[in-house]
Amino acid sequence: MPKKFGPHPGVHPPKGSSAGGEKSDRLYPLGHLGITAALGVHLSGRGYYPLLDFRLLLLGAVLPDLIDKPLALAAGLEGRTIGHSMIFIASLTLVLLMWFLSTPVGSSRRATVGMLTVLAIGAWMHLILDRIWEQPWVFLWPLLGLGPPEYVPGQYLELPLGLQWPYIVFGEAVGLLAMVAMVLRYRLYRRPNLLRSIRTGVLDEEAPTP
Repeated sequence: MPKKFGPHPGVHPPKGSSAGGEKSDRLYPLGHLGITAALGVHLSGRGYYPLLDFRLLLLGAVLPDLIDKPLALAAGLEGRTIGHSMIFIASLTLVLLMWFLSTPVGSSRRATVGMLTVLAIGAWMHLILDRIWEQPWVFLWPLLGLGPPEYVPGQYLELPLGLQWPYIVFGEAVGLLAMVAMVLRYRLYRRPNLLRSIRTGVLDEEAPTP
């Protein structure tokens, strides 16, 4: 596996090599969405987030990619940059928490702002599932240097080929199983339940089903 080096050793990968080296430790959307949704079911069931908004949770689960992939295509950057930075996600988390704490207790807006913190949970899960700490030049950006890794030609053609890596196959399989289990548990195959969940963001196991 090629060493990761650049202007400062350990900061950037060498030009012409993929950010993940000879193996891939990233997940694709199915793994991110399914596994993060399963975490949401656990948190909701344990009472930590009784009315957890799964729309925001799943948005957070793909938020780093929604930020970085357009940047990569538009500016010729590597596919993991600002959105995959721990500093960026920590800043987002801090802003949401400060917003929540500054909102008057008992106000209807406080509950709304509180639910926005779910975005941060989804984003942190994305970084964990991508094992982003193995790419410190991304994980700690911009502490190790402002210049992001350069775009590797052809890396976006790896989507179907990435299934050769056991980590991706396992993650996608777990994500798929988690999503199927949620559909069955909450009867989302019934149109009224599905529309209710889309409208409210809440998965109600005891929702009446005609």
